[in-house]
Amino acid sequence: MTYNDFLKHKLEHNQAIENVIRGILKVDGFGYGGKVIRDDRGFRENEKFMEYFHQVNITMNAGSVTLFSAKFKESKFRTTLNLEELLTGIIALNTQNNLPLKHVESSSTDFNDPIREIPKFDLFEKDDSITLDGIHYELLIYASGAKTFIDFGNPHGPAWSDVEKRIWTLGRKLAVNSNIDFFKAFFTV
Repeated sequence: MTYNDFLKHKLEHNQAIENVIRGILKVDGFGYGGKVIRDDRGFRENEKFMEYFHQVNITMNAGSVTLFSAKFKESKFRTTLNLEELLTGIIALNTQNNLPLKHVESSSTDFNDPIREIPKFDLFEKDDSITLDGIHYELLIYASGAKTFIDFGNPHGPAWSDVEKRIWTLGRKLAVNSNIDFFKAFFTV
């Protein structure tokens, strides 16, 4: 496989993941602001206000999974009152970019999101330790006025280890609640 083939496959895989998440959320895009919610026929049935969205693609020797969170503010659309809501989920695609596994949770009372609560990113933290395992992260964040993509692997320093710990906290919680063996094995629960 050439490098261009690799990049093409990665792009197709990421687009497939985004399409799955858009289908789960019933929105046509991510980012801060109003999002039209469509029914199965494509008709507008609601509109919600997205406060933030993040997606974490995790790849290691056990396979790959994607975690995501979408936070919606309380809003009103016509006669519908949309409560404040946090949707979190975990998905895994097979090699044909089909959706064999997914688990989604919704809460209108518990807005604890370990990824959202990351205190800081130290993008220039130096670490000279040796990497023995191979784990790779792609973190995509949409928030008010910003779209951020961070690609990193095998974090060792304190700030990046905290980011990794928060990712695994969310992943383990969703894996346990999903009761899906692949997710539980991936996060070794």
